[in-house]
Amino acid sequence: MSHAKPTYEELERRCQQAEAERDRFLNCSLDLLCVAGFDGCFQQLNPAWTSTLGWTPEELKSKPWLEFVHPDDREATVSARNRLAQNQAVRGFEHRFQCKDGSYRWLSWDSFPLAGEQLIFAVVRDITERKQEEESLLREREFNRTLLESLGEGVVACDADGKLAMFNRTAREWHGL
Repeated sequence: MSHAKPTYEELERRCQQAEAERDRFLNCSLDLLCVAGFDGCFQQLNPAWTSTLGWTPEELKSKPWLEFVHPDDREATVSARNRLAQNQAVRGFEHRFQCKDGSYRWLSWDSFPLAGEQLIFAVVRDITERKQEEESLLREREFNRTLLESLGEGVVACDADGKLAMFNRTAREWHGL
């Protein structure tokens, strides 16, 4: 039983079908998907970049992506890029990325290099809300700690197992701790 070689037209049709399926996948993703070069420039971006950051793909491709990174995060970003250039995947890398309106959003990157092609493939998630919640929890925790420490009464708390979980300054002084 022999298999006939596909015709050029059949191969072309299969290729177009595969490209259409790829484009459908990229266009429907809520995550930001991209292909970037080792030169630091975006090559392909899905529509989620525009809906999340406001920039058009052309604007994002017009300059190195490092220029969109918050100045305080650039050193860590360069370090992550260097690991990718050494053919190491970088997972869970977080930094702030500038939006078209000048604000910043926190992005978490899972990036995979293809060194032979000098390309980086990345799945990027907007984690701004999570970071804001974490910041809010930290502020709340610090407020509660300051409040407890300022009380003139000793406060001691145990966890569900009855183990000492915390005590304030007054309780420490009373117990000589």
